Amino acid sequence: MTSDPAQQRVIAHNRGPLLVRGAAGTGKTTTLVEAVAQRVADGVDPQRILVLTFGRRGAQLLRESIEACVTRTNVSSEPLVRTFPAYAFGLLRRAATMLGEAPPRLLSGPEQDLVIRELLPGHQAKWPEHLAPALGTRAFAEQLRDLLLRAAERGVPSDDPLWSRREDWAAAARFLREYEQTMALRDATTRGSAGYDHAELVRAATNLLDGEPDLLAQERDRLDLIYVDELADTDPAQVELLERIAAGRALIAFGDPDSSTFGFRGADPTIVRRFGDHFPGAREVVLETVHRGVPAVEGYALRSRGSEAAYLAQRLRQAHLADGVPWSRMAVIMRSTSMQLSTYERALRHAGVPTIVHAEDLPLHQQPAVKPFLLLLRCALEPDLLTEETAVALLHSPLGGADPLAERKLRQGLRAIAGPEHNSGDLIVDALKDPNELVALDRRWAEPAVRVAKLLQVARETIGTAEEVLWAVWRASGLADRWAALATKPATGVDQQRRAEAADRDLDAIMVLFDAAARFTDRLPGARVETFLEHVAGQQLPADSLAGSGDRGDAVRLLTAHAAKGLEWDVVVVAGVQEGVWPDLRLRGSLLGSEQLVDEVAQRETPNAKAQRVAQTTALLKEERRLFHVATTRARKKLVVTAVDSGAVGGADGEERPSRFLQELLTHQQELAQPELELVRPQRPLTLAGLVAELRSAQVDRKSTRLTSSHP
Repeated sequence: MTSDPAQQRVIAHNRGPLLVRGAAGTGKTTTLVEAVAQRVADGVDPQRILVLTFGRRGAQLLRESIEACVTRTNVSSEPLVRTFPAYAFGLLRRAATMLGEAPPRLLSGPEQDLVIRELLPGHQAKWPEHLAPALGTRAFAEQLRDLLLRAAERGVPSDDPLWSRREDWAAAARFLREYEQTMALRDATTRGSAGYDHAELVRAATNLLDGEPDLLAQERDRLDLIYVDELADTDPAQVELLERIAAGRALIAFGDPDSSTFGFRGADPTIVRRFGDHFPGAREVVLETVHRGVPAVEGYALRSRGSEAAYLAQRLRQAHLADGVPWSRMAVIMRSTSMQLSTYERALRHAGVPTIVHAEDLPLHQQPAVKPFLLLLRCALEPDLLTEETAVALLHSPLGGADPLAERKLRQGLRAIAGPEHNSGDLIVDALKDPNELVALDRRWAEPAVRVAKLLQVARETIGTAEEVLWAVWRASGLADRWAALATKPATGVDQQRRAEAADRDLDAIMVLFDAAARFTDRLPGARVETFLEHVAGQQLPADSLAGSGDRGDAVRLLTAHAAKGLEWDVVVVAGVQEGVWPDLRLRGSLLGSEQLVDEVAQRETPNAKAQRVAQTTALLKEERRLFHVATTRARKKLVVTAVDSGAVGGADGEERPSRFLQELLTHQQELAQPELELVRPQRPLTLAGLVAELRSAQVDRKSTRLTSSHP
């Protein structure tokens, strides 16, 4: 890397606190990696360098980059690269070993949800009356856990007067005290070790250092330099821990408040502005040179979502065939995979564009390969869930392998046996519960139902943990050998290549599912399978898993803006930028006011400021705008932003309109007060079939012209 003067000042810095600010593409992470490599080259022991970042996968990528640079200096060890919770956990574990105590353990989300849902029924009389109908739901338990996490991050104990400001907060404080007592009793009577969630973990490490001056001095003596990546995505508890260990040490923090996208997890981007308040004497370096390049920006509106998806395929194929851009250097970024992914993925595959959706980019229960397994387990454990709709879904899934013809023949065969007065849907459900009725049918049409019935029976009869039941169903399905054969078989055509890619992708998803089941079983060895299914169904974000994934070759990446952070491509399409989708201003977690709790704490910490609470929608709009900023700064050469404008072609007024964010982007790029958003329509796909259709159309037009000219 050829460093500019600002980056060289950062690389050379080795004393006191330093804040490094820079927009996307200015090389913040690259500068961090080069700075660490330079310190090691100067003779600093790598074990005396600590690098902190946000997220396990981000830490893994940063670790790999640092290792690649450090290995050039022929050292035998590498710097410590950790997330804040991982560093706090290691600190608590070392302290427990020194004090002769049992090591701490990390409480997972499902374990917390399980305890909360077990305690809630006994708390019904203590909650406001209007919340009584919601107490038994999973959504209420999730929102209560979110409120408790925000309180832990902001250092609000159960006896804090702040809880008295709302009736439901007072009930939550009473619940928090009982929850803490229950967890303490559970730790003392079972494993003898303290259990912490991610928010409590960091706060507990800070309290440990405050209560053990010798341990704090030892930890500071152990470190010479501390680097922090993605400072804007830290929460107040993490900043407090950083204050303890960084005193008197070289601290170099990198941040861009405009790229903070994890406010829903407690991140506070204002730390970048208040860095000097937390670390007195801090200097600041601004990285202004954009090394990523300034991409050409284009914005378009289309008539419908189908047209938009077809247009994406057209632009990507054009970039690949005409401009020579490899598939792997292109990406499609969207706001929500649950609402948008299937439409775009289907259109791209139809146009012959190879795609990748990494398992970590999609919530586990939405993975196409995972859905049938989860549905089958639910139907096996709760027979009432086996309806005509779920039965047909299982038959058409990879577990059954039926096509529409097989389903129709199965319905006809069952009615021929039972009589025409019976409903064929009810007969299918009965056959899956008792497959003996399928013996009289033609084997070709009965086989999918036989397979599903057998797997339901395996799931019901297997006794064990969620991992063991899942493994029994997976082994009985025979999909492992079938998908592995498809994934490894040499492709002799486009169709075989697509099937191989699909099989490889499905195997990756199943690996993540088993990884989640194994971690769930380790955390909750006595939990029922139903609890695991609820845990997976409750995941709204992509799983934070380090499970391996197969190499599918050159393909366009489909992902969300959250997953795109820190990555870049030559050509990026940001799709589906409509009002109501992006920004998505639906209030999340607002039932118990977790956002209000954060605001109240912030106002109490600055008593001289005006007591003015920013509206939740305003804060949410800022978060959405930062997320859009992250998405539109991933391109090196070309950025294409698309939206649906049904009102422009006679649709209902306000039905689907381009987002204000798209207008703001074009205003900034074109320096126009009200830029015109071009309404386009997709052309024929740049495929062999599309070319043939275009030639036929031209030939027909030519013949039509001749006929017209010969008959005036």
